[in-house]
Amino acid sequence: MSVLKKKTLWAGAIAALMAATSALALDPGYRAPDADHTLVIDTTKGQVIVELYPAMAPLSAERLITLTRQKFYDGLIFHRVIEDFMAQTGDPQGTGMGGSTLPDVKGEFTMRHDASFPLTVAVRPKGSLIGFVGALPVQSQVNELMPLSNDGKVMAWGLYCQGVLGMARDNSPDWPTASSS
Repeated sequence: MSVLKKKTLWAGAIAALMAATSALALDPGYRAPDADHTLVIDTTKGQVIVELYPAMAPLSAERLITLTRQKFYDGLIFHRVIEDFMAQTGDPQGTGMGGSTLPDVKGEFTMRHDASFPLTVAVRPKGSLIGFVGALPVQSQVNELMPLSNDGKVMAWGLYCQGVLGMARDNSPDWPTASSS
């Protein structure tokens, strides 16, 4: 396959994913969010509604819920904002170096899943699936690889894009370094 054709296929896949993301974002009533895993962040710019996905990151979701119930985040500022990239909060020192008194959470970058995984597929680039679990963009290996694995499962991982929440951590790839932000 020519380089131009590959680039065209990738551009089409990305455009389809972006179109699907935009369509969902424009219609906030397309499905009922899970009330037990939905947080509301009040800011000076308005409210931000956050739906957590414990199927993808159970430890991080539980930590955010625990700290929210403890009112840990109340009154904290967004101490790091980079336009068109990210906004970070969750540090009571306001420097990015502080955190909660709870133990750090281990990185949850990938997960293994079986055929019951609730992925709504948007595009199917060669060797993978890209779609949504609820409103969370996710990429996964194809299900056809499941019979070839020892546990009958394949890898999936969340995709970061506008509107996705994540836990900040240092450069250690799997070391538990996320506490509250």
